[in-house]
Amino acid sequence: MSDSSVSVDWESARATNRDNWEDRVPLHEVAYRVSDLDDPHHLTEVIRTDLAALAPFLPRGTVADLDVCHLQCHIGTDTLSLARAGANVTGVDFSPGALASAGRLARRLGLDATWWRPTFWRRAPL
Repeated sequence: MSDSSVSVDWESARATNRDNWEDRVPLHEVAYRVSDLDDPHHLTEVIRTDLAALAPFLPRGTVADLDVCHLQCHIGTDTLSLARAGANVTGVDFSPGALASAGRLARRLGLDATWWRPTFWRRAPL
């Protein structure tokens, strides 16, 4: 192992990361078992677990009628599970392919969601 560092500019690093996530979209549509959401009562395991953990801190113990912003929503499976739980959801991601997949899934399932892709990212000074 070397102690030397490699310098990579922010834009190149971000573009490489985005391309990596773009490549994963078709793989995750299968691996995340998106078809499980065809059952109108199905919630992803992540959201089932999170809702149980959050319940004591939520109004009336539920996300129903809350506005929820899901950062790094990727293909939207968890975001749409939150919508099924009654939240008004906005999913945010920087991968156009992931958001396109999320939008197709929402339309197929008849669920309302807003999808947003920031057009720029700035690296915050440390």
